[in-house]
Amino acid sequence: MTKYFKKTLVAAAVAGAVAAGIPGTASAFVYGLSHLEVQNFAFTTTSITATSYTFTETNTAVLNGAATIQTAQCSGVPGGATTCGAPPAVLDPLAAQLGTPTGENNFNFVGTGVEYARADSIITSAQLVNGTPSATNLIAENNLITGTNASDSAQLQSTTNLTFTVAPGGSLGAFSLTFDADVDQRVAISATGGTSQSNVQTTFRLTQTSGGSGFILWNPDGTLNGNCFSTIVGASCIEVADGNGISLNNTIATGINPSDIQYSYNPAADFNFYGINVAGLPSGTYSLSLSAVVSDDKVRFVPEPMSLALVGVALLGIAGTARRRKHKA
Repeated sequence: MTKYFKKTLVAAAVAGAVAAGIPGTASAFVYGLSHLEVQNFAFTTTSITATSYTFTETNTAVLNGAATIQTAQCSGVPGGATTCGAPPAVLDPLAAQLGTPTGENNFNFVGTGVEYARADSIITSAQLVNGTPSATNLIAENNLITGTNASDSAQLQSTTNLTFTVAPGGSLGAFSLTFDADVDQRVAISATGGTSQSNVQTTFRLTQTSGGSGFILWNPDGTLNGNCFSTIVGASCIEVADGNGISLNNTIATGINPSDIQYSYNPAADFNFYGINVAGLPSGTYSLSLSAVVSDDKVRFVPEPMSLALVGVALLGIAGTARRRKHKA
């Protein structure tokens, strides 16, 4: 009876040490999500001509030392030749996926049930290609259960070349940018150690390519606080809408177990309106660029073998104390 009881105590201590150091159950995870969807993106002007465009999308995923990258690019002339596709897939690189497959063009949130790293992006329509307001979707999501590291990113780069000439006595150049955006971020840790970070970055930049070297820069941050500024002499940039307080340039992170931090997180579509007006542009040529990036970085801490041994010794000590108390009783 005594031998059996000792074996039971040892087995319980070993099982406890393993459970404390190797969280492989569905409730143990380090998770992160970054998602950005843009619809109804419109460039409106009566005086500036777009002469060419280039779109590039890059999806990257890393999981436990393995890596994959998928990229696609297209270009063309408004109203003319193009290498881009037609809606609903103007540009659609393959998803970067590692671990449990999550599918192509899956912009639903997978969550914490399986281990994976994934990034995907698509341009579903483009004003300069097919004449309708532009739309794009980007997602980066990963989850660690037994693995130790994961990262992923989906990136969109758009460059449009513009030209404008002021006629004698005419008005200076002007345009507006408006769009709706849905951003979702979440980082969470449960029943294990680790760190999780989610990033969303969105930047618009108009750069003079002749007639000067100035630029206009806008980073939508959810506030009408003048964060669109101009170094082009005589030109102005005024924010007319900035997402009802929702930033498109944001980072959230956690290293606390347990924790679940969310920013503008809603599995259902939840769009906000953004826009700027630019005026006073002198004659010359310009480059208008859009950069949108969503990314996640994760690390799961695995205790050293000595730590597991100490946990086992502690559990044995607790069990031994309980046994002695039982004999005294």
